[in-house]
Amino acid sequence: MEIRLSANDQSLNAPVGRDGDEEWQDNLPDPAPSPEARLAARRGAANRSRWLAAALEELTARERRVIAARRLRDDNLTLKALSGKLGISKERVRQIEHGAMKKIKHSILRQSGVKDGRAPFDA
Repeated sequence: MEIRLSANDQSLNAPVGRDGDEEWQDNLPDPAPSPEARLAARRGAANRSRWLAAALEELTARERRVIAARRLRDDNLTLKALSGKLGISKERVRQIEHGAMKKIKHSILRQSGVKDGRAPFDA
């Protein structure tokens, strides 16, 4: 360890080997995702968006309204606020939301072809 600590710093631009065609920095790993990983992520996101849009289409108008207000907004409405807008109890809003989420999950699983009950994007 003392030898390593007492050695001089080396430039990453210093040539490697006898030819000098390659530099040390050429051998450093790139922390960015590979082009294949970026493409897979982009396709996965597109698939999930398409599956969610199709799943939302299967919901009733009231279920879509509850999901949109409770899950798809940056400033999600509370059960109390939404129950006041819909003229129903907080408990009924919760029940509608729960049922709609189950429908969405089953729709996405069906569309993705998953058989074991796990969502395709769960790791």
